[in-house]
Amino acid sequence: NQSLAAQKRFLASKEGMKMLKVELFTDISILYYQLVTLDNHLSIYQENYRLQQRAYEIIAAQRTVGKATELAVQQLQAQNKNIEAEIEHLKVQIITVEKAIRTLIGSYDGSIVRGKELLNSNFEVLNANIPVNDIIQSRPDVLANYYELEASKADAQSAKAAFYPRLQLDASVGYNAFSAQTLFNPGSLATQLLGGLMVPVFNKGQLKQEFAIANSEQEIAFLNYQKTVTSAFNELQAVLKQIEIYERVLQLKREEVTHLNKAVEVSNDLYATGYANYLELINARKNKL
Repeated sequence: NQSLAAQKRFLASKEGMKMLKVELFTDISILYYQLVTLDNHLSIYQENYRLQQRAYEIIAAQRTVGKATELAVQQLQAQNKNIEAEIEHLKVQIITVEKAIRTLIGSYDGSIVRGKELLNSNFEVLNANIPVNDIIQSRPDVLANYYELEASKADAQSAKAAFYPRLQLDASVGYNAFSAQTLFNPGSLATQLLGGLMVPVFNKGQLKQEFAIANSEQEIAFLNYQKTVTSAFNELQAVLKQIEIYERVLQLKREEVTHLNKAVEVSNDLYATGYANYLELINARKNKL
């Protein structure tokens, strides 16, 4: 039983190592997507800055000929400076995330090679009809707690076995076991039998305490395993539901951006023909951003 407990704990430690690798991979993945997200933000801000700069040049030219006010020029210029500051902040965040990834992969220098697409994969694997139990039981944290539970069962059996006498006979016992003068010699059979039979009696209180502790540890291991399985199930259900909702949100956001792009085009035309003021132009661009 002690050997079995040690074996199960060894397997639990292997699963614990797998869990550490999974957590490391997850941390790197999260930072990677943060980096791609920041790249996209930077690209959007830079493009918007170019559009704002062009609008500023047009209004500045209109002010020269008296078709725009100084207030419009200053408002657009302030908006441009705000976007420039945001661009610099994004650059700082990009450097910070790059260095965080470098720390996790144990590297000191160099750029992180990455793509431009934020979502370049699908979730067909998660949406497939894979039994939930198979997914949960494959998680390293669940397996680690399962092996700990098995080890605690073996510990309890070992503690229970300690109530029985244990006899250890060495090779010399048969040589002098029935010699009268060595009857109570430490190497005699009689002494070993008497000592082995009496140990559980003398240590009864200690053995009972150890058995109670082993049973309690088994109960704790069971509760930990139950908690891990429950958490794994709820996490999986949450992820599947979130994917379904976020796919819908993503589609709605795409439609929103399409409408806002159209609004920017319309505001440009209205401003050029005098049917909209510069504030409406700024608001349209800001909403799109």
